[in-house]
Amino acid sequence: ASYLSSYFVNMTLGLDYHFKIYSYDSSHLHKVVLKCGSYSKTWDRVKGGVQTTFTVPKEWANAMPNATSLNGTWTLTTYQSNYSTKVGSNDVETTKFNVPATMKPTVNVNTSEAIEGIAEQFGAYVQGRSKIKVDITANGIYGSTIKKYNTTVNGVTYTSNSFTTGTLKESGFKSCSTTVTDSRGKTQSDSNEYTVLAYTKPKITNFSVARCLEDGTENDEGTFVKVISKATIDEVKERNTKAFKLSYKLTNEENWTDIDITGDEYILEDERILEGFDINNTYNFKIEATDFFETQ
Repeated sequence: ASYLSSYFVNMTLGLDYHFKIYSYDSSHLHKVVLKCGSYSKTWDRVKGGVQTTFTVPKEWANAMPNATSLNGTWTLTTYQSNYSTKVGSNDVETTKFNVPATMKPTVNVNTSEAIEGIAEQFGAYVQGRSKIKVDITANGIYGSTIKKYNTTVNGVTYTSNSFTTGTLKESGFKSCSTTVTDSRGKTQSDSNEYTVLAYTKPKITNFSVARCLEDGTENDEGTFVKVISKATIDEVKERNTKAFKLSYKLTNEENWTDIDITGDEYILEDERILEGFDINNTYNFKIEATDFFETQ
């Protein structure tokens, strides 16, 4: 019986290999079968001395969806020239098929604002307000399946393919990094970078109310009121909304009288004298600073 020039102990899917049959009789013909699980490659009526080059198909990885290697066989059968009569017995050798390191799963990470209205207003995530909706698309390759998700975002690690983070704690340039692992233990990673704008709540920095005379001189018997208001709203790259409002009412009534004191700036420094406050009545005053998110 003839024999192969070389049996490959290890073969990597996708790579090229070659063999030559050495025959004791130039009239002999040969059948070579390379088998991997349910897959096989057959060469018929091969003459001795002919070198054959071939590529191990990557598709053969489907035979090992949960492993990186699988034992297969080479089988060489020698026939007489009529290709019907065997010469001796089959020559069978074991070979190991290996999944290449490059055969990894695919993964894509998509991030979006989870809180309605923020993306449209600010065009970015906002510190202390935004949450990120994370959706991961991942697929195995040649029969493998995705077994594990590992995503780190906002300082927390998540293990599902779809989730919403907690409120974003820090501002700056950040990233959402995901690694998936398939049933062969192969990993693939992807990341999505994003920006979180710094934000602080509206703040009242000074608010004072005192009865006074018409010229502003403080006087407990005055029917005028001097109101000094100072407040700030975070401009958030000039994308935040702003509104400042001064209100007053008789203490024993429910309805407020509102005065819009919003200006062009995000910083309020307002001083005004209001008239018509009967000395026999008591009044309540309040100042409000309102941005896109809340009122203080």
